[in-house]
Amino acid sequence: MSTKIEWCKNPDGSPGEVWNPVVGCMPVSAGCANCYARALHNKRYQAYWKGAKLPSQYAFPFHTIQMMNNRLDAPLHWKKPRRVFVNSMSDLFHPDVESDFVLRVLSVIKLAERHTFIVLTKRPKPMRDLLRSIHWLPSNMWIGVSVENQAAADDRIPLLLETPAAVRFVSCEPMLEEIDIRDALRGYPVQTSRPFIISREMALDAGDPSVEGMIWGTNEWEQTCPPLNWVICGCESGTSARPFDMDWARSLRDQCQDARVPLFLKQGRIDGRLVKMPELDGRVWDQYPEEPK
Repeated sequence: MSTKIEWCKNPDGSPGEVWNPVVGCMPVSAGCANCYARALHNKRYQAYWKGAKLPSQYAFPFHTIQMMNNRLDAPLHWKKPRRVFVNSMSDLFHPDVESDFVLRVLSVIKLAERHTFIVLTKRPKPMRDLLRSIHWLPSNMWIGVSVENQAAADDRIPLLLETPAAVRFVSCEPMLEEIDIRDALRGYPVQTSRPFIISREMALDAGDPSVEGMIWGTNEWEQTCPPLNWVICGCESGTSARPFDMDWARSLRDQCQDARVPLFLKQGRIDGRLVKMPELDGRVWDQYPEEPK
C-alpha cells in the first residue's frame, strides 16, 4: 500500500510503500505515549466489533502481536523498484515476533533486491544480535532507531552502530527535547593523539629557543564504529501533541551539517501550527543518504 510518509518517497518523488508483515505493538518508552499506529488500529478495532467490514487483523486489540504470513511475499510481486517502509504498524524486533518469522521477512527483503527496505525499531538489541548472526544480510535494507529524547539516543544509537547494515539512520520523531548526537554522527571517535606546547627546556634541547611556546604534533581522532548515514527529524502530531521547538531541529541540522550527514526535516511547529516539510532558515531539508552500490 502506498504511503504519504514524506521520507519514504521514491527517488522520482512518487509515494513509497508500506509493508506490514507484523501488526501490533506495545509501548516501550516516552515516544510511544501518543502512538499513531495504536490510535488508528484501536479505532478500527472498535469499528470491526460494531459490524464494519474490515480485515480480520482488526478483530484483535493492538497489543496482540500478529505475524501475517499471507503478506510475506507481497514485495516480490511489485515490479517497479520502490522504497518500502517495513512495519508502519508494528516493530519487527518486538520480543513476541518469532525469530524464524523475522528471518523469513529478511529473506523476502533479500530476494526483492530491486526495492529499498527501510526498517525502524525502538528495540535495537535484538535487532543487533539477530543481524550479527546471519551471513546473508540483505544489502538493500536501511535500518534505524527511533529516539525521542537524549536518554533514548544514548541507549539505542550505540547498539544501532554495532549492527551490520548498508545504511544506518536515526529518526528523532517525535522529538521531545533537544538531542545531541554529535559523537554518533562521527562514529563515536576516540582521541589517539593530541598536540602539546613546546617547553623552554625542549626548545633549548633542540637548539632553537625561538620555537618555545609553539604547538607541536597533531590532534588525531579515530572512529570506534561506523558513523550514522542519515537523520530524520519531526515533531509530534495529533490533538495531544507535546511541545516542540524549531531550535531543536536547528541544533540537529547544525550537527548534521558539521558531520556532513543528510537531514530530513519531516514536520515542525511554526507559530503553533503543524507544518509538513517546513522551511528552516530559508530552505526545506529533504536530504537522503546515498544509495549503496
